[in-house]
Amino acid sequence: MDHQTPTSKASRKMRWALGLSLAVNLLFVGAIGGAIYRNAGGPGLDRHHAPDLRSYGTPYVRALPRKDRRDLHAYLKKNNGAGRPSRAERRAQYDNMLSVLRAEPFEVDAVQDILKAQGAAAHGMQTAAHRAWLDRISAMSAEERQSYADRLERELKKPKRKLRKPLRD
Repeated sequence: MDHQTPTSKASRKMRWALGLSLAVNLLFVGAIGGAIYRNAGGPGLDRHHAPDLRSYGTPYVRALPRKDRRDLHAYLKKNNGAGRPSRAERRAQYDNMLSVLRAEPFEVDAVQDILKAQGAAAHGMQTAAHRAWLDRISAMSAEERQSYADRLERELKKPKRKLRKPLRD
């Protein structure tokens, strides 16, 4: 004959509490381990590599004093707003690209037209940013420029802030 003792409510709660505690501890250990791994420069991390092309200008901006960064952002927002496509227009360009990519027959010229429009907008914004940045650097005294160069050097030596996982099919 098989005798089973009924499990008390307190005993069940204790098992759940222990299980939950274990799960929380594992999450905590995993988070700490991940942070240590990331900051210790795990495999595949190139901590002293030049910025990727997408963020090429980022160190130049980050090295500016806070007020100059704000002024640069405000200037670009105010003075390049008319020439820059709105968020809705940019979204429409991407939607258009998706349609063109899915269309049969495939039209290379249509893709090139979209890429040209996107490239022109990006180039216009980049040119305005370069001009505004250079105006600010040109207005600096020799001492301010030296200090800026020191901050830029420190910025370039910082490890990358984010690891991006490649897209997968």
